[in-house]
Amino acid sequence: MVNSDDNLFSIALDRIVSITNSKSIYIQLGNEQLKAIFKNIVGVTLTKNKKPVLVEFKVNITRAPYLETKPLHASQIIFKKTKHHVVFRLQIIPNLELESIFLSYGKDLEVLKPVDLREKIKVQLYAASDLYS
Repeated sequence: MVNSDDNLFSIALDRIVSITNSKSIYIQLGNEQLKAIFKNIVGVTLTKNKKPVLVEFKVNITRAPYLETKPLHASQIIFKKTKHHVVFRLQIIPNLELESIFLSYGKDLEVLKPVDLREKIKVQLYAASDLYS
């Protein structure tokens, strides 16, 4: 959905508490428009004016086959493979859904690039480990 300020947003139906009339104009987008809008992300969280970046991550060899057969995104490629790990690359806009997926792999996945995403994941993993101290 796009509001009058040109912001794109998605509403989770299970989180709606009440409904009121809005003064915003509803603009329904077609399938092709939606595909173009969402082609550079995983999930539905889209940050306005962000461009795709190279995301590189290393996965333990025992978990890598899952990502090889079920890529996170259409741009995913295998960049390097050793007997211990596989390095994947994506050309994507990092968002909350991508972070959540990376975090779900725990110790088996390391974000290599970009540095700001790597640091974000690192901070979240340290905070999670503090819960078990």
